[in-house]
Amino acid sequence: MNKYSIAIANEKEAVYKLITGIMIFINLLVFGFVFFNTTASTQKKISLLGLFLNGIAITLFFLYNYSKTKHLKNYRVEIALIISALLWLFIGKYLLSVLLICFSVMGFYTNKKLIIQFSENGILYPSFPAKVFLWVMIEQVILKDDIITIDMKNNKLLQFAIDKKNTVAIDEAEFNKFCREQLQTS
Repeated sequence: MNKYSIAIANEKEAVYKLITGIMIFINLLVFGFVFFNTTASTQKKISLLGLFLNGIAITLFFLYNYSKTKHLKNYRVEIALIISALLWLFIGKYLLSVLLICFSVMGFYTNKKLIIQFSENGILYPSFPAKVFLWVMIEQVILKDDIITIDMKNNKLLQFAIDKKNTVAIDEAEFNKFCREQLQTS
């Protein structure tokens, strides 16, 4: 095989889920506060819409993240946050709107599947922006017990746990042989 794609565990995902849930809940509370404490007709309608949207968003968020059945495969909470940001923009809360949009955009990057690609050209690491490690920069690569270890020539050591639910079974001996061959030819 000339190319391996291995999904690694996203360790930041749980923290992002918690922060996102808190942000949706805070949005729900603040839209409710604005709805019950404003007299302006336009703000009252927009805040009611925001209250309704965030109520649905938090319900779907908990169903998606904490239920045993995963029916909502394509649910992205970031879209609800972007819509909330637009509603805050219409109310006139520009800074809050910009912060929510920035958080939502970062969420799209944070929640992506992290896949390291090993090919004859080198190793493509899924950072932002993506990093390419050429084989001449690498001392050794080992896959053992579902942990990938990349030992760089500059004394940097990278270790990653394989995300078993997103990676097809990989023959450790065959993968290690492929990496040794690439290191010998570089």
